[in-house]
Amino acid sequence: MSLENEIEVFTERYEAIDPETLRVPEAVMQRYRSARARPVFKTEWAHHQLHRDCREGDRALELGSGDGMNLALMVGARHTPYRLCGSEITLQGCRVSRDRLAVNGMSDSGTRLQVADCNRL
Repeated sequence: MSLENEIEVFTERYEAIDPETLRVPEAVMQRYRSARARPVFKTEWAHHQLHRDCREGDRALELGSGDGMNLALMVGARHTPYRLCGSEITLQGCRVSRDRLAVNGMSDSGTRLQVADCNRL
């Protein structure tokens, strides 16, 4: 798929998202708050690594943050004030991530969102 097609597909997908579906259930948030030392799923493993390795002032970047679900889980589960940044290939994707953070009461988390083509880093 070309970059232009990818942007078009993701823009259409993100424009169709209902803001109420962006709320993260408390049970899911709790699962990531208590990341286990031997996680089963790769996303849980990533959260366990963040809990274990990030210190105050560190920065974490999520490439291709999509609809912001992982960003919301990272903000909701973090125990240390590391800084988060999410990048997405479309402006609409960044807006959905911002909306997800807002719907979940995380607007003031300091998370930065950036439109970027991660293939060009």
